[in-house]
Amino acid sequence: MGRKGHNKQQKLNKSNIHCNGIPKGGEVNLKLSPLKKNDLNKLVDKLLKVTSTLGANNLNRSYEIHLEMDKLLHKIMNIEEEINIELPTRDETSFENLTSWMIENGAKIEGVELAQFEDYGYGLKAINEVKEGNFMISVPRKLMMTTDLARKSELEYLVRNDTLLKHMPNIILALFLLLEKNKSSSFWESYIKALPSSYHTVMYFTPQQLEALKGSPVYESALKQCRSIARQYGYLHDLFQKSTDPASDILRDAFTYKQYRWAVSTVMTRQNLIPTTQPENPMILALIPYWDMGNHDNAKLTTDYNIEADQSEYYSCRDFAATSQVFMSYGARPNSDVFLHNGFVHMNNVHDGVRLRLGVSKSDSLGEARKTLLSEIAVPHSSEFLLTPGPVDGKLLAFLRVFNMDKDQLEDWKKNPSRFDLVHPQCAVDTTIEKRMWQFLGTRIKLLLAAYPTTLEEDEKLLLTKKEMAPCLKLAVLLRLSEKRILTKVLAYVEDHLKQ
Repeated sequence: MGRKGHNKQQKLNKSNIHCNGIPKGGEVNLKLSPLKKNDLNKLVDKLLKVTSTLGANNLNRSYEIHLEMDKLLHKIMNIEEEINIELPTRDETSFENLTSWMIENGAKIEGVELAQFEDYGYGLKAINEVKEGNFMISVPRKLMMTTDLARKSELEYLVRNDTLLKHMPNIILALFLLLEKNKSSSFWESYIKALPSSYHTVMYFTPQQLEALKGSPVYESALKQCRSIARQYGYLHDLFQKSTDPASDILRDAFTYKQYRWAVSTVMTRQNLIPTTQPENPMILALIPYWDMGNHDNAKLTTDYNIEADQSEYYSCRDFAATSQVFMSYGARPNSDVFLHNGFVHMNNVHDGVRLRLGVSKSDSLGEARKTLLSEIAVPHSSEFLLTPGPVDGKLLAFLRVFNMDKDQLEDWKKNPSRFDLVHPQCAVDTTIEKRMWQFLGTRIKLLLAAYPTTLEEDEKLLLTKKEMAPCLKLAVLLRLSEKRILTKVLAYVEDHLKQ
């Protein structure tokens, strides 16, 4: 259900484009005038101050900060437009070149090809009938863009000496992608040219589209993600301006917010973990060409890394008819995760759930006793629990039971050799605890539903009546709709227990 390649691109005359996306003929200005550069530096300084503002834990204040940040980013982007570096403009030729490059360098592609699908953008199409378990794609390590290669590239000096980059492999990979994109030639040119020019990650949302998430547990995370990427941009802008290392020499005049947002979104939506032979760093991040064109659906994981052959391998997760789209699984993840990190919502997600943040309060007079009992049964005393339709997760059950015990009950259960049974639905717990537990959970769910500015029915009507809704806004509506459906089902489950 993923849409890693969702955007339709305008076709350009490729004879007028360098491999790095910069127009030929001297039409591009890679350097700002001293006056414009000074204006840009001042705006970046303001951006760093705004994105470091205290009090952002308050949601209303966090959104106010986001509005200030958004205004500054628009001013920054307006100035940086003069640099005029193109983003990839994929078309059919891009995919033909990508396929040829893959095969020439040892990849194997059997039974599938790249094609466009309604509501998905680009994906993998079955050439003939595909059976479950059929081999389809293998990609050798040498074709992948990895953090290992990034650390040995022109980025080596910065990665070794900069505190931020040392500990953030995703940023290292994003900068490696930008580095290769801005070289006059790159081994990964065919791959880079076949990437989307934009994404549906939250960095591309307008403030109004982000506000459509209000009430959702994802709203706060989305605001934090936008603020984090903006702050990273400001930090790296200053770093490249002040440094004289090889990477800074390449990126200093080519690093813009739009370019960074694109690179971060590319890594965020397409990264994979692959193994290494380094004991201190057994897994690294990688961008895997062609492989990353597969869209997500409910399925078992049939993608793996073959250590002996040193390549990623992809086998069909089920039968697919000829000319139909071939899907893969991105793993068992709720919509909140795929929305934030992949930029889509899967309305039939069998692993979906709504995160409920619960914790033992510092002001709770029985707080320490609750924490002790929870610790003994390996349940966190503060966490985000996943609410899913049907039976309540065992650790959430245990937390709710302990949270609703009085002093005597806590003491009894602490001594009880069967205390580990608290995670089981059929645990022989006092009926007063069970009743308080279900009442508490029901109240919390009602509060979550009341926090949305719209009802489930209003969202369903909105999707039916507004066919031409902007893609990012539609994603926000779909996410909050999927959350409300889950919360409504869980509430019905709770109310059934209260009737017993």
